[in-house]
Amino acid sequence: MKIVFNYDTKADSSDSADSANRAGSVDNANCPDSVAFREKYEDVISNTITQTLISEGLEGIKPEVCVTLTDNAGIRELNKTYRQIDKETDCLSFPQYEKEQIDKMREQGGERGGNNMGDIGGERSANIIGYRGFERRANKRRLRRNAASTARLANKNIGCMLGDIVISFEKAQEQAKEYNHMLEREIAFLSAHSALHLLGYDHMNYDDEKQMREKQERILEKLGYVR
Repeated sequence: MKIVFNYDTKADSSDSADSANRAGSVDNANCPDSVAFREKYEDVISNTITQTLISEGLEGIKPEVCVTLTDNAGIRELNKTYRQIDKETDCLSFPQYEKEQIDKMREQGGERGGNNMGDIGGERSANIIGYRGFERRANKRRLRRNAASTARLANKNIGCMLGDIVISFEKAQEQAKEYNHMLEREIAFLSAHSALHLLGYDHMNYDDEKQMREKQERILEKLGYVR
């Protein structure tokens, strides 16, 4: 399992500090620029994404995910550019594959058996390479793979780039305070939610939303994040 972390904030440092204080975050572990933050929350995100993939039976495909942590200004800019919605949100997902292709990978990977996830820890990177997926998403034709190439990826047991996740840490702080639960739980919830989107799940209707919500809760329970 390979997770590449990137950081991209749009507000200046004084604005970020003010936002953190308004959200009730005063220690270094809640400041995205601190080493303590990276050690703490990158582990939360890595473990949650890994548990999501294990729960979905996708251990065998050696997946790679890019995770970008940003602020409200940064995620608002992306939301406007790629979804034409000019407001901040808590997380965005940019999948590389359609759900049918993910299902095919699961079938092929299951035939091999075994766990080839490797190191579940995140790989730190100063390069903003997560945004490579955004351009692929903008051109949907380039995202699509035919069934043969999808099966080939799984059968060769080579690394598979699932897509990109963007989380607004600033929004996560606000929501943790609003819902009166730990910030770690909010970050884990957003990570599971985003990872499920990469695997083709959505919440456009009641049944799909119910299925996705139940999967999220099971993943969080496995990790010990209970309400």
